[in-house]
Amino acid sequence: MRAADWNIPVAGLARVQCPHPISIRSLATTATVGIFVTAARLITINDLLATSRRTRRTATGISCTVAFLIVLMGDACGQNAPLPPKEYFHLFLLVGQSNMAGRGEVAAQDTTPHSRLLMLDKAGKWVPAIDPMHFDKSAAGVGLGKTFGQIVADANPNLTIGLIPCAVGGSPIDAWKPGEFYAPTKSHPWDDSMERAAIALKSGKLAGILWHQGESDSNRNLSEMYEAKLHDLIKRFREKLAAPNVPFIVGQMGKFADAPWDEFHEKVDAFHQ
Repeated sequence: MRAADWNIPVAGLARVQCPHPISIRSLATTATVGIFVTAARLITINDLLATSRRTRRTATGISCTVAFLIVLMGDACGQNAPLPPKEYFHLFLLVGQSNMAGRGEVAAQDTTPHSRLLMLDKAGKWVPAIDPMHFDKSAAGVGLGKTFGQIVADANPNLTIGLIPCAVGGSPIDAWKPGEFYAPTKSHPWDDSMERAAIALKSGKLAGILWHQGESDSNRNLSEMYEAKLHDLIKRFREKLAAPNVPFIVGQMGKFADAPWDEFHEKVDAFHQ
């Protein structure tokens, strides 16, 4: 897939300042979302904010620099929604912890579907994408997935976008290994995501993998080993999904004015880059 296939602006390195005030609901529950994009694909933050800005509960007094960096690396009854031909159905795997799953409060507009945006529900059926789209915990709410999908769909009117929600709140990167059981959610994050991806890929083609995780590893005991684990994770995703060239998109951890990063968060963030 070429960068032009997404019809999204491309650049080598850019830091974009978000206008104030901005909403934190549709982007994630974190105040700052940075997106690192592989394979020379960038989505402008202004585009992202244009469809996610709220008039209430705005974020002020926070850093809202978003970094973009190229790294080397159905319906309510559970029936399948109508699907386009496979070549026009582009899929994105959503993986990570609560940053990706979303914990924002759901408003009416978050439950309004887009005509060309679908999601794989808990039962493995394609349904219109609405929030909450994750089901890892009862607290699941608004995340970044729907907004991301809408931006890509709007930029590519000939495509239908399919989201595969698989994020698990609180999960450290070690939970994303074959056979690993994550007790807090009584789930197997890696195995479950591969099973859901296999179902989804019967209907469409993988266009990207979105990884938003890191807080659970930002501590003295785990941060130093994060880089090697992340490289291993990316390698496994690419091999298992037969996707050597699809973009692997890593979201930057959130920053809050009243909770500055410590050295361990800084280290994990550096490894993300």
